[in-house]
Amino acid sequence: MKPGLVLVLGFWGLTACDSPHSVNNINDNNQHNCNAITTPDVPDIIDVIDVTDDLDIQDVPDATGIPTDPDEFQIVCDRKLAALNYPWFFYDRSLTQQLDDYTYSVASYFRYHLDSRTEEQLAAGRMGGFGGFSYIHPATQKKYVAVRSIRWRTSPSVDGEYGPWKLTVTNVQTGITQDWDPGVELLSEDCLNYDLYDPNGKAVMSVWKMTDDEREAVFSCEGSNMDVYKVDLMTGERTYFLRGLEEPVVFAKGTNGYSFQDPGGDFIVMAFRWMNFDPMELRVWNWRTGELVWTFSHPELTGGSPAAEDGWLYYTLREQRGNEWYLKIEGYNFLTGQTGSPPMVMDNTLVPMPAIAGHPEYVFFMAGDGPISSAEPRLPTGEKHYYLWNRETDVVRRVTRIPNRYGSGVLALGQDPPQTAVYLSAGGTYPCYYSKNLIDAGIMDPLGNLLPEP
Repeated sequence: MKPGLVLVLGFWGLTACDSPHSVNNINDNNQHNCNAITTPDVPDIIDVIDVTDDLDIQDVPDATGIPTDPDEFQIVCDRKLAALNYPWFFYDRSLTQQLDDYTYSVASYFRYHLDSRTEEQLAAGRMGGFGGFSYIHPATQKKYVAVRSIRWRTSPSVDGEYGPWKLTVTNVQTGITQDWDPGVELLSEDCLNYDLYDPNGKAVMSVWKMTDDEREAVFSCEGSNMDVYKVDLMTGERTYFLRGLEEPVVFAKGTNGYSFQDPGGDFIVMAFRWMNFDPMELRVWNWRTGELVWTFSHPELTGGSPAAEDGWLYYTLREQRGNEWYLKIEGYNFLTGQTGSPPMVMDNTLVPMPAIAGHPEYVFFMAGDGPISSAEPRLPTGEKHYYLWNRETDVVRRVTRIPNRYGSGVLALGQDPPQTAVYLSAGGTYPCYYSKNLIDAGIMDPLGNLLPEP
């Protein structure tokens, strides 16, 4: 195995949901299925920052006990299809329901209020959503999830009956959720063939983008390969960005969705690795026009971020220092040619995430001390934290007081000024989501400006 492959696979495995080849796992009755996200040995593009300068004694983990953070609040653990739009954090839970001698797979929709810290169940239907994330349109304030009906008598792999893929649409402000069947086939041709004829499993879909008028949408589907394409929801016409059967990739994943919210703009980003283990490659498309905007490959590339609306994209490189290997974030604007990177606040920087639509100057990332654990890109061996960097002022602040294992994080879309951080940490059996108001925590001033370290 070439250096770099394991890290990327681990990162994407953290946020991906069900394997299209494991139908039994999707629908078993222990209610973990998609929620029980596997935590592989080597997480991916989630980098953690370690800050050791000018820390208060309360910021330093107590070696004799568990550190606490009064400004950090746990939202929920072991949930899928996460999406964020302040003040709401959305997620689903896959359940099974017995009815009319059939067992149904059911998607149960929830939202969590980040200020009152209360959970609300929105709806439950007779269809399930099995993608890795759900999509919220930042302008129209609608949340979209790809779903299908699934029922079986004895086992979903033996006598399962699978309906066509449709969409559920949730009004972010009211929570009202409705089914929507555009009346066209949503799966790509190859995923549909897999879905109908391959005995090993069923295709899995995710929504990546949607136009304001709901005329066009970008989907990904995974069967024996991965396809990414735009569908005209009036005519069913497809425009492909990636057709897995036509390219000899052993790994292909999109960065869209892994920041829990749409970073804005006209771009989608995918990471690839090829059959002959050539260097990983990043590709950026303008999804509205179908134009391939930028490609980048590097022998030590380990992953990339979503693209910010102003053209900034960040990626993580493995680099050797002496006899040890470390990780470092690099940034590039594929529209202007500018370069820029967050400060090296710890030995490693990794897992960059353009933080929020409307404020592309903010970048969330992780940092950590110590070399990575082997020549393959693994996590830093020392303490790890989340950081927030303002590219325009070059101010960087550590967000977390309690060290994280790995995850990704963002500023919440929908606040003025933006001030609430939401981030994921996987340190136990299941990953958990947390929130922190950065003004209350003294990390931002009352106007939402990031403050220098005291």
